[in-house]
Amino acid sequence: MVRYFMLQMLIVLFPVYIYQITGFERITKGTRRHKIVIGLFAGCTASLALSFPVVLMHDFFFDLRNVPLIVATLYGGVWAWLPATLIQLAVRTVIGGPTAYISYMLTPIISALVFFVRQRFVASRLSRKLTIVSGLLAVAYISVVYSFFWYIKFGKIDDEGIKFIILAGLINPEIFIAM
Repeated sequence: MVRYFMLQMLIVLFPVYIYQITGFERITKGTRRHKIVIGLFAGCTASLALSFPVVLMHDFFFDLRNVPLIVATLYGGVWAWLPATLIQLAVRTVIGGPTAYISYMLTPIISALVFFVRQRFVASRLSRKLTIVSGLLAVAYISVVYSFFWYIKFGKIDDEGIKFIILAGLINPEIFIAM
């Protein structure tokens, strides 16, 4: 299970490295085209994360698809958010499943929260930006953790699922502080 979680982290980081290597940011930074490309990178990253989820139980999957969506929205605004969200929701629709409607409900909520803090994020120093991003990721992750607790309550989660919750909490400790 840990290796699949590490694969999710690699999927999220790989497009960032490609973006930095290509030098695209130095050429067109701040233009609408630049923001759309950020959104396309984020949408493709979210699609890869959706394609290779961490399977915690028979019917419970975990992925990091909201991380690129949050980062693209913070750095690119609406023009990055739109392609990233459309690609993410289109891939989620193609994948389907009984919990697809949860993605349709959580994506606008998380997006609204990101847009709410975006102006503060853009005007902040680097240390404050890291705090804001960590808080947003914590909020996105809390929804997953609460669904885990629902599974625990009804006896549908095993020891591997509990180990995963602890591992993810060690990587992002604000989760347990927020609870």
